[in-house]
Amino acid sequence: MLSPGILDSRRPASPAKTAPSPAPAAAEPTAAEKLTEDIKMREKLLGFMCPYSPSLVHQNLAKARAKDSGAWLFTLPAFEKWRKTNATDDADATEGSRSNCLWLSGNLGAGKTMLIPRDVVASLLHQLCLQKDIGPLPWFLADNLAAMKKASSSKGDTSNGITTNAEEQHPDPIPVGNMIADFLSLQLRFDSVYICLDGLEECDDLVALFELLVRLTASSSPFRLAISARPQIVQSGIAVNIGCKDMVVDLEQHNGSDIRCYLETYTKNHACLADMIGEKALQEHVRLVAERSGGNFLAATAEAAELNRLTSKFDIKKHMDTPSTGFTRLFSHIWSQLDDQPPLHAILAKRIFYWLSVSRRALTLKELQQAVTIEPEEYRASQILDQEERVPPPSLIENVCVGFVRVDTDNDMVFTNPSALPFYFYQFNASFSAEAREYAAKCCAGFLNSEILSKGAFKSQKEFDQVDQKLPFSRYVSQYWGTHLTDFEEGDMQEIAEGLIGNVPLMDTMSQLLHVNRAAAGKQRRYDDFPSGFGGLHFGA
Repeated sequence: MLSPGILDSRRPASPAKTAPSPAPAAAEPTAAEKLTEDIKMREKLLGFMCPYSPSLVHQNLAKARAKDSGAWLFTLPAFEKWRKTNATDDADATEGSRSNCLWLSGNLGAGKTMLIPRDVVASLLHQLCLQKDIGPLPWFLADNLAAMKKASSSKGDTSNGITTNAEEQHPDPIPVGNMIADFLSLQLRFDSVYICLDGLEECDDLVALFELLVRLTASSSPFRLAISARPQIVQSGIAVNIGCKDMVVDLEQHNGSDIRCYLETYTKNHACLADMIGEKALQEHVRLVAERSGGNFLAATAEAAELNRLTSKFDIKKHMDTPSTGFTRLFSHIWSQLDDQPPLHAILAKRIFYWLSVSRRALTLKELQQAVTIEPEEYRASQILDQEERVPPPSLIENVCVGFVRVDTDNDMVFTNPSALPFYFYQFNASFSAEAREYAAKCCAGFLNSEILSKGAFKSQKEFDQVDQKLPFSRYVSQYWGTHLTDFEEGDMQEIAEGLIGNVPLMDTMSQLLHVNRAAAGKQRRYDDFPSGFGGLHFGA
């Protein structure tokens, strides 16, 4: 071999050529390109953890929150002490006296979930934006914090450094998923790191979580916790030295002004109720109902709805003279409101709440719409499912659920208010949970008996997409039908399950739906991208 640049005498000479310049090095990706890749990777990782967008849940809560509600939290000594806690000094404090954990204690409907995403988080972000020399921010925080700083400089700051109008200081809710993804980078940029937890009642392993929180609060790291939970869980947390009694805020003791504002708005929006009460008596009426609610928004909602069903001022006065509904009776009171409708509306409302309480993941709006069309008493027979005329419209779903359910048609999502209401129905009402398990099992069995699913795997992308569009509930059923049938093994359900597992074409269809529509795939895979050998034996296991 000849060295580069020396002519080979065995070939005719050619005109001299300029030596080629080295190939340019690959261009470094721009900041925008890096950002795009980061976003794609973040979305993919979040997809593995939860196919249901946490950002949309966060934004729904932000929209549902009444303006200026919860501002009282920032005036409490416990909040101020927690906010100014010195991590080093707190680590040296004795167990049971540390102030780096703030508990927001309240029953269902006390406003826990509303306070955490809007008031506490917005307050902490406001503080972060005032820190100096923190370097470049993660992309999702930069614009929001700049807007907060601009708002506070143009309007002046409040005495405690927090503006009270959350809608103006934080117009665009920050995606929760992005906050979680950038948590590790944030703790390197700031002197303090805040962790806000909600929904501990739904935690699968509360003991393990408490063990983690004990280690966290006992460390010298600059962490601060804000946790909202039921009183029983708060007491358990205090007992194992997660925070102290002085750092517990009883929400229902402070909600009075917010509930009065809510009741005034509710009454004005219901003309008949406002006319019966009369303008002069409105303020006193609102005060009395707020007192009867005991500082609980759910109780206030139930009271107001009950008054709205009455027909005269005499009836209202008679109702107000009776003892208020205790929290233990609240669930049956709400259920009676759902039941006190035209029969078909009441049946639809029950089916909706059955599914919202028993589903193993959050159902999309389209999945829920189709799920409630299944006739549970006909679960042994083939049902016609792909008829759009059978699907209830979103407005009817909201109407029959009497204000406890809201749908987001743009994002194909369903929300309950309070958010934990279906969970509480299932946990604390034995007859309801038994009915819900039976209903879900029979719906899954009836759905699987549909002839359209028993023809074997779909042979083309077009055929697969058509069925996937006509049967949106098939995605959920392919993931959890075995779980629901196992939850209800009474009657002939065991025999039904064995028959379904023995239906080879059906199992092929379920395997295809399960694997092609996997949430962790990031996007829908090809119709034939599934293991052909996965069938009844695997589903049975």
